[in-house]
This record gives sequence, structure tokens and C-alpha cells, in this order.
Amino acid sequence: MAASNSTFSPIFERECCFIAKQRLELLYQNLIRNEEWNLGERIDVKQQVDALKAIFERESRDLESRKDELENMMSQNESSYAPVYTAVRDRVMAQEGPMMVELSELVAEIKGNTSDLYQSVNDLVPLYYHAMEAKPLFDEFVTSAVAAAGLRADSLMIADLKHPYRAIEKMAMREKKLRFRCDKVYDIVRCAVLCESLAESVAALRAIHSTPPDAEHPPFNVDSIKDRWNNPTNEGWSDIRINGHMQADTNQHKCEIQIIHRHLMLVREEMGGHHFYAECRGVIEALEIARGFQYADGASGGGGGGGGESDSDLKTSLMAQEQAAVEDDDFELAAQIKDSLDRLEVLEAELKEKEDGKKAAVKKRDYDTAGKLSKEVKRLKEEIEIIACGGSGGGGMGQGAAEELSVPAPMINPSYPNLPISSYLNDTLFCKINTAYPGLQLVHEKPYIFIINNFLNQAECNKLLAKVGANMAPSVRSTNTIVRTSTTAIADNSELPAFRDRVGQLTNQRQDQLQYTKITRYEKGQMFGEHLDASAHNDSDVFNNRGKPSQDYYGDRIIAEKGMWTTFNKPCVNRFCTVFVYLNSCEQGGATSFTWMGKHLGENGGDWYENPVSYSTTANKGNAEPKLAVRPEMGMAVI
Repeated sequence: MAASNSTFSPIFERECCFIAKQRLELLYQNLIRNEEWNLGERIDVKQQVDALKAIFERESRDLESRKDELENMMSQNESSYAPVYTAVRDRVMAQEGPMMVELSELVAEIKGNTSDLYQSVNDLVPLYYHAMEAKPLFDEFVTSAVAAAGLRADSLMIADLKHPYRAIEKMAMREKKLRFRCDKVYDIVRCAVLCESLAESVAALRAIHSTPPDAEHPPFNVDSIKDRWNNPTNEGWSDIRINGHMQADTNQHKCEIQIIHRHLMLVREEMGGHHFYAECRGVIEALEIARGFQYADGASGGGGGGGGESDSDLKTSLMAQEQAAVEDDDFELAAQIKDSLDRLEVLEAELKEKEDGKKAAVKKRDYDTAGKLSKEVKRLKEEIEIIACGGSGGGGMGQGAAEELSVPAPMINPSYPNLPISSYLNDTLFCKINTAYPGLQLVHEKPYIFIINNFLNQAECNKLLAKVGANMAPSVRSTNTIVRTSTTAIADNSELPAFRDRVGQLTNQRQDQLQYTKITRYEKGQMFGEHLDASAHNDSDVFNNRGKPSQDYYGDRIIAEKGMWTTFNKPCVNRFCTVFVYLNSCEQGGATSFTWMGKHLGENGGDWYENPVSYSTTANKGNAEPKLAVRPEMGMAVI
């Protein structure tokens, strides 16, 4: 017996998931060891969820087209072990018919008292915290229940906390409306009870559901029960699966108990059934999605990235964010999200009214009215999009300073190199940034390119996004040869003092040396073409010889020697570094590419960084290195 020979690689077993899987393994071990995650680790968990969500959406796009192939693979898989499981099940039921009737009646009795099954939170971090609190209560209870049922101690198999990576995989492999919701993951805390007979299964189930004489309720509240003896899985597997919570657990964290017949477990463990299930699990879950596959509304990629989400998905997302804010005691943020939800409800009602009116106008061939309503529809959708990006849909840049939050502990980004910083420190050409800034990661030498993960946290990014509103205007181009199709909003320096102070600390500069802060938006297909952030002019003070090409064309030497302020007591005209921060992540597109690395040669063809000459005499002379592309990740700074 063997699984299908077709080569379907489960999405979460593919190489593209390796980095996230490794990060989550480390985070899992830290949780087990320390019994909590620090702030940086909590942020990291959420980032890995976002990363795997993006990977899943990308990698799963072929599932619908492969539905027939998956159906065929599933059929082959079912024909492998289903007959074995079915034969064992039929034999047990034939030998223990009366007990099968009693078991079925007991399940039906319990099922009449069950309720809807949801975890109390929809955020992976607090969900695992709740699991950590529930596990000691649960482990003690099932141990006593097995003893009360008269089963051997080795009948109980208590598992470790489910690995977050597998939990995220389960979150992904669901129908669209439930996808990536963790309040439908019930088996982080779990156990199995192995029974020699159906009589033992009945005894175990009674012990689990029984109420002690001195109590009003059972210590374990059964929220859901599945009889997979009378309704086996497609693969032929049978058991009793129970989900519920401990009455003493204030979080009501849902746990899982499986009551398994030892004969079926023998097939699974000793005859390769478990290995078979592991191999075909990806097919099983992929097929579940392919049978009812629907993509998120407006999913797209491109230069600025960014696909939309349906209104119901947006509501769900906002409600989850509100719950997470409450869990973190950030009630100000929770209130802001509530306002967004209230505003979203008004916008949805108005949008439906305008769309219905537009359809009616078109039907009447009243195109003047239809045109006006079409503009209203577009405006309402844009306002909903602002909420989706983290804003409130309110005013723009002139509404006062946003309260800025503390920086989370940064993490090294495993997607990029982490080079030793010594070469930068030893360089005599450039004015130095603050190399002691937490989380600073050198990803390229000559030119020196740094990143900082979590330079801004999610709440800070959302508040900055909320400030742009309708105040976006076409971005300014320095020359007509540069392609720049984005829109920009300029923030007054007084609006973002904490952010600018943070940039000042990073760059070792006073705030008055920083240019204004601008927020740029790239819609799908928009871009900022190849350009230089630094520029110098023939009449500038950075020239050694006025009107003539200079060995210090960009003013790096004079800045390093004299600082950003020259002997003429006025600011240098040039920039010695650029700092930008991504305010959202993109599944596709949106990367910043450094395309000219390696093209600059110094005097006599040497190292430009050792003996720089005028830029104009060295352009395109060297052999270009592979370009570096930095992908947008919310909160990440690039220097």
C-alpha cells in the first residue's frame, strides 16, 4: 500500500517557507523555555504569520486549475488505507455491537448540549498564552479522567503544545471566510486516549463528561463532539473527537481529546498509516480549498503592490485587531479601531445605496446621474481603502501630532545578509550613522546599505497611513527624465517630533539637519524610476574648485571632516544618506532596487571608495554587480 506517486508538494513544506519555519521553531523553543514571548518576539510571530500568508496566497493560485489532478490523487490515496481502516472498523463494530449502540447514544446525548466552537481570541500570540495557562489544568484533568475510567496509565498520550507553524498551516487550509483565523484552531492543547475496546471508549467518554458529586458542572465543558465511528473520514479513519474547555479556565481555551481504538492506532503507527497521512495531508487540505476556491476581492500586485480585501474580510480583520489591542491593554488603539469599524459600517451602507442608484440610472439611460454616482462610489471605495490601510478615513496631514509608540525590540531579518560592520567603521570617506542603533543590519558594502526591522511598529505605521487621507498630490520630479508616478503628502516637522527624533538618533544628526518628512503612496503599476538622491551643483560649497569637476563631487569628504554644517555657517547642499520606512508590506512588487552597484570606478580605474573622482567621469565604467532589491516589509527602515 502506498500513497499516490503524483508529485504534489504541500505548500507549507516548500522551500519558500523555510525561513519562516526556522524562525517559528526558534520562537516556539523560546516560548517553551521562557513561558512567554518578549515584545520583539511577539512582533516576530505576527510577521511570520504575514509572511506565510503572502506565500500561501502566491503558491495556492494554481490549486483551482489542478482540482481534477488533486481529485485523482485523493482517490488513489483513499484507495490505499481506507479499505484497511474500514475493515478494522467493521470488525470492531461486529464484535462489540451493543457497545457501539451505547457509544452512539452517549455521543448524541452529549451533542445536545454543545455550542458554537470558537476560541476567545483571534490572534496567535494571546491564543498561545491562553494555551500555556490551560495546559496544566487540562493535563491534570485528563490524567484523573483516565484513572477514573479504569484505563491503564499508558493509555493516555498527552502531546506538547502544537507547533505554531502547524497551527498557521491549519489556519491557511480553510475556506476563504475562515482562512487565517486562529479562533478556529482548537488543538494547540491536546491528548489522545487509547482504548482496547469500545467498552473502554464508553468509560473514557463518561469519565470526561461526568460531574463530580460536589460540583454543579463537569470540570471539562464539551463544546463539540464528533462521532467518526458512524461518520468516518474519507480516508476511513474512526474515533471520537471532543473539543472543549476547562471550567476553571477563565479564558475558556478550547482543547482537544481523541478517543482512539488501539486496533486502528496499530494500523496508523505500525503499518505506515501515520506516514501515509503525513504524505497525503497536503493533498487532502489542498483539495478542500480547490473544491471551493475563491480569491480575495481585488487581489493584485505590481509596482506599488497592494490588493484589496472584501468588506467582510476587512471587518473581520479590524475586529481581530481590536481584540488584540484590548489583549495588549492598548485601549486608545482599540478605541481608534472601533471608530474605524463604526465608520466602515456607515460607508458600506452608503456605498450600497450609491451602487444601487448607479445601476438604476444606467437602466434608465440617465448617464448624467450615473456618472455622478460613479464618482461617489469611487470616493467611498477610496475611503474604505484608507481604513483597510490602517487609517480612520478622516482628515489629512494637518490634524496634529500622532502619538508615537515605543519601538519594539528589532530582529535581524533572515532574508538579507548580516555583514560585519567593521568595514563601514574603518571607512574614512563617509559621515557615520549611529552603528549602535538597535537592530542595525548591514546588508551591502560599497555602497553601504543598512536595514532595521521594526523601526516602526504596526500601530505607528497605521497612524502615519491615517494621516495622509485626501492630501496626496503627484510626487515632484527633479528632472523630466525621471519617471515618478506616485503621490506624496508632506508632514510638517511639528507633527512627527518623535519619529524625526528617532531618525536623528539613527543618523547622528540634529532634527534641523533633516529634510521634511514625506509619505509616498504607490498604487498598482506606479513607480519611482532610476534616480539619485544626492546631487551637487557647480556653485556649491562642496566643490574644491568652483565651476570645475571635483574629487569630492558629492561632498562626502567635507561632510565627514566638518559635519553637515560648513565653515560658511550654512547647511551643506547635499545629502549624505537617505532613510525611508515601509508603512505596509506587499505580496508582489513595490521593491526598492539598487541597480548601479559596482559601476563606479575611482582614479585610474581603482576603488572609487578609496580614490573617488567626479561621478560624471565614471558612470557605467565598472562591471555592474547583481542589483539588490529590498522588498517592502511593514515598519522596516532602509538606510
